Amino acid sequence: MVDGIFQATFLATLLLYYLCIYHSIREVKRSFVRFYLPKILLVCLIWLIAVVLSTWQAVNERTDPTYNYRVDTVNFMGLKVVLFVLAALYTLFLFYLFITAFIELRNVAYFGESYIILHLNNLPMLSVSCFIF
Repeated sequence: MVDGIFQATFLATLLLYYLCIYHSIREVKRSFVRFYLPKILLVCLIWLIAVVLSTWQAVNERTDPTYNYRVDTVNFMGLKVVLFVLAALYTLFLFYLFITAFIELRNVAYFGESYIILHLNNLPMLSVSCFIF
């Protein structure tokens, strides 16, 4: 159960990091309400549902060794659908930020090279985090 909480927390911080990095390339003024709050809300919803799903499965497997989440499909699948919808929203938002960051980098003369190196460094970690998710 604690393992699921730690995994969800690690993934949520990684997801929040990517959103903040790619959005901070374009946005210079960063107020908490406009810059951080929407990202934190989206990532916290993903984190909460991931923790609920992992805790639900761990508790049910502990109380009933014959428990299978495929039997409890109505509730379990409902939460999984909500998680996948939130993950799709996150992916679309990150893709939008990624594209706009590269468009902005074309206009910047010197800083473009350093940000391209940053993006190339983050691409393997992004693919690993998508694989874990």
